[in-house]
Amino acid sequence: MARLILKPMVSKKIIFSSVILLAACITLALSTWSCKKTKYNEISDEEEAEWMIFDRNQKFYMASTQGEIDTFQVVRKSKAYYNPNYEEFIEAEVRRLDDTLQAGVQDGGVYMRKTSKGLSVKVWLPHFGEKIDITKRTSTVANVNGKNYPDVFILPVNQLYLDFDNYIDTIYYSKSFGFLKYVDIYGEEWTKYN
Repeated sequence: MARLILKPMVSKKIIFSSVILLAACITLALSTWSCKKTKYNEISDEEEAEWMIFDRNQKFYMASTQGEIDTFQVVRKSKAYYNPNYEEFIEAEVRRLDDTLQAGVQDGGVYMRKTSKGLSVKVWLPHFGEKIDITKRTSTVANVNGKNYPDVFILPVNQLYLDFDNYIDTIYYSKSFGFLKYVDIYGEEWTKYN
């Protein structure tokens, strides 16, 4: 009976080959895992055109039934990604000029954000206590200054947010024309006139 005797050299070659094969498998697995493409939740050009009507430095005016005038200006417009989920957002920050409150504390605006769940668009004005998501609401036809607007969201504030600094009760926001009107807590109506 012949005995098979493996020389030490042969067994070292087998071990070395096994280690090389294992290292190659690990490297391949890691490279496949690390090269996984990052998914960006981008706002499409169509979505931006549909929902974001404001440009930086744009002004609009609201007049009360008493003849008072409020001037609003888009003081900043930014577009960036929110990490870690790569969710794109676009924000137009609206400020009431000659406001009694410190700038930045009570700014309004339009805020778009694209997540893996879809698009969210929130609107608010200075002195309106909350940002309201309008993408889940139904628009209606509203008459403002004798003109019918077909895509208006009527946004009453949650009554818990009303106080001395937050005195706007209801906002009328058009998807195509922006802020059309607001009603304050005293029932005074302010309508866009430019």
